[in-house]
Amino acid sequence: MTQQPTAQGVRLAVGRVLTLLGPDALRRATLARLDDRSARCPAGHSHGGVVRVGAPLDPTRAGVREVLRAAAHGAPLGADAVPQLGATLDDWVAPLLGRQLAGLGPFDRRVLALAVGIAQAPAALVVDRLTDGLDAAGRRALLAVVRRVADDRWAVLLDDSDPVAALAVADEALRVGPEGLLVPVDPLAAPL
Repeated sequence: MTQQPTAQGVRLAVGRVLTLLGPDALRRATLARLDDRSARCPAGHSHGGVVRVGAPLDPTRAGVREVLRAAAHGAPLGADAVPQLGATLDDWVAPLLGRQLAGLGPFDRRVLALAVGIAQAPAALVVDRLTDGLDAAGRRALLAVVRRVADDRWAVLLDDSDPVAALAVADEALRVGPEGLLVPVDPLAAPL
């Protein structure tokens, strides 16, 4: 199913990753125009909103478990007294639960940023350059986690400074044109 741009916005499908292509400044402007409160289900009902994940969590003395609980805002908690994050993030976060943010490396702080986003029970995630600052192997690994998060039944809009890496995990892609027009492209045939 190809995402179709509309006058009102873009439809993000659950379980899919949609990535943006085109000049950096135009992609940034497009993300800046997104209304985070505008997420709606196919029937048109307001549903959860959008959570942006764009930076690793700052290293502080706060504990991982406490950060996730605070992000949940009353959502149901799992067996470890943290929000249910889906199979992928539950597996990544479980070994970190007893640690403080200050003791986590750059990759783990980014994975935890995704977990904090999911803990807020959004309708969709906007993953905005979360891989910046990672080496190529770290970037590929983190984008693989993003792909698996989508597979856990989340809708993901992805913008990354490495379009080749982003296309590797995308189901669909939109090219941002000079007037801000969004044009669907086939991710497997997308010219960079």
